[in-house]
Amino acid sequence: MILRVVEYLMVAFVAYAVIAEIIAPLFQGKPTFPSFRRSYRLRTNIALAEEEVVETELEKELQDKVREADEARKHNKEGQQQ
Repeated sequence: MILRVVEYLMVAFVAYAVIAEIIAPLFQGKPTFPSFRRSYRLRTNIALAEEEVVETELEKELQDKVREADEARKHNKEGQQQ
């Protein structure tokens, strides 16, 4: 008797999971398995933020190099004029 109840509960759970994770999102035009999407989205956001940090550091390094090159050019011009 208890096994029969557990069996029905398991079938109900699997049916609910299939409907909630596959069928309903397909009818709504959303990606399947939405309950797993948040962690993927968070990982993607972390990767994008890390990439942005690297880009910012590289831009700062580029600005420093351009500033050094400008100062070197300015120093060369001053040396040539004398």
